[in-house]
Amino acid sequence: MHPKISNVAISCKDDKYLGAAVSAGILSGLKTTEQEIVNFCSRRLSDYKIPDIKIIPKILIVDDDESCVKLMEEILKMEGYFVNSVGNGKDAISWLTMNRFDIVLMDLNLPDISGIELTKKVNELYPDTVIIIITGFPSLDSSITGLELNVFDYLVKPIDIDKLF
Repeated sequence: MHPKISNVAISCKDDKYLGAAVSAGILSGLKTTEQEIVNFCSRRLSDYKIPDIKIIPKILIVDDDESCVKLMEEILKMEGYFVNSVGNGKDAISWLTMNRFDIVLMDLNLPDISGIELTKKVNELYPDTVIIIITGFPSLDSSITGLELNVFDYLVKPIDIDKLF
């Protein structure tokens, strides 16, 4: 998929219109942008009075606490988000170099690199990605560093799921 549109998952009411977009080459063209896809699907759907296009935010969860990951993953998927999860920074960087995510939820204490280092990498790759730090060991220093790195939020474990929305 083209890098300009790799962060987009499109849900059309009737998949045949998305299939028509693919067969028309709009999704595989080198100069295709997210807006062109939305315009194409909107035009095709509006021709048939079915204006239902939904951009689904993609979330990457980075945490080595499996129970925390499973809980967040399940809730976010039920809320309609597209979710991937990994258990360490190395895997997160691998995913991030091949995929753009709208939101990254990450633990500060990862087994291989710090959440602060991963935050810097995410900011380097995708400055517009929303980063939310989650930690079981909050500190004033890490929260200040997070603010300096444009972290959107800093949540303390156990996470109050209501604070994610």
